[in-house]
Amino acid sequence: SLLEDKDGYFKLFQYLWPGKWKDQLQQMNIKIQDSKKSNSSKYSQVKLVSQHEWWKFIGIIIYGGAVGKGGIELYEKEQRGISPPINIGTGGLDIMSYQRLNEIKEFFPFSFHDTEAEKKGDEWYKIGLLVDGFNYNRKQTIASSCTYTLDESMSAFKPRTSAFGRLPNISLRQRKPRQIGTEFKDIACTVIGVILFVEIMRARLVMHKKQYYDKFGATVACTIRLMEGASYCGLLDQERVSAQQEQKKQKFC
Repeated sequence: SLLEDKDGYFKLFQYLWPGKWKDQLQQMNIKIQDSKKSNSSKYSQVKLVSQHEWWKFIGIIIYGGAVGKGGIELYEKEQRGISPPINIGTGGLDIMSYQRLNEIKEFFPFSFHDTEAEKKGDEWYKIGLLVDGFNYNRKQTIASSCTYTLDESMSAFKPRTSAFGRLPNISLRQRKPRQIGTEFKDIACTVIGVILFVEIMRARLVMHKKQYYDKFGATVACTIRLMEGASYCGLLDQERVSAQQEQKKQKFC
């Protein structure tokens, strides 16, 4: 089985990745190439990112979140306080140099730019492929139960130089541990504990144009969209889908 493979967990991580990561990597490298042409004095020495580097960078992000450190804090050369030093650079674990980390960090967000959404005027196009990729992946790969729970999540972010911090919209929720950031409405399977579908909470006038709002109002409309997004999850499991469709047919026909 997959988990008996020595690289099984990594393969599972790739399988559940939000979107087509090879296309995302290619899109980032195209941006690097364009930048090298348009501003050679700044980017001439920046190399294209390999598949191995792509996953190492993502691993560093996850690791940094787990230990509560990021950036230069991951390149400590001596102990600070009671925590042992962490050095992922050439003088330590030799995972990635600080310069290379910053190079990839600058271009990594371009992996998720949705150019079609940009043409349509979607202000959240910069993470379009990430959100849509997540929802599509879960729809295809996660064979969930039919018992759901709805929730809301906050990607915490505190603007420093402008009201929205260059985001199209920002939410304030007093009940959250971190009250300011980008809010998501989501739906999860209560049996396996996996989020199945997410929706970004955009500006109020934009949300009023969403499907079902005119008929049901904001809260019910969002609930319906989430339920529809989670329905028939696990489409790659064709036997399961066929069984569900047959049950529906027997019930309503």
